[in-house]
Amino acid sequence: MIYKIVRIVYFPVLRGSPAVSHLTGSAPSGDDGERGRIVNPTLTITVNGKPVQVPQGATVAAAVLQAGANSRTSVRGEPRQPFCGMGICYECRVTIDGLQHQRSCQILCQAGMRVTSAES
Repeated sequence: MIYKIVRIVYFPVLRGSPAVSHLTGSAPSGDDGERGRIVNPTLTITVNGKPVQVPQGATVAAAVLQAGANSRTSVRGEPRQPFCGMGICYECRVTIDGLQHQRSCQILCQAGMRVTSAES
């Protein structure tokens, strides 16, 4: 029973499913060999001027890590990365679309978002 719940919650998007034909850009057809394959829609954001493609629903912190950038630097100049992942430690602060000191672990990526870390 739990397996079915997890499967529904975490793997609902299947290529060829009529419910998600808008994600693949084509109408569902016969068995094209890809039925049952999970589709992960992605979006592109810019981290320190570098385009990064991330899965839809990813946090900005994950995108910064994927880009290989540091979130900020400490007072001593040491590179810092997200620590707690729940917005308490403030180690993940970045500038998002011009707004400084945004906690990247609490914000989901949106297409076209511009993220600047202390590294740039």
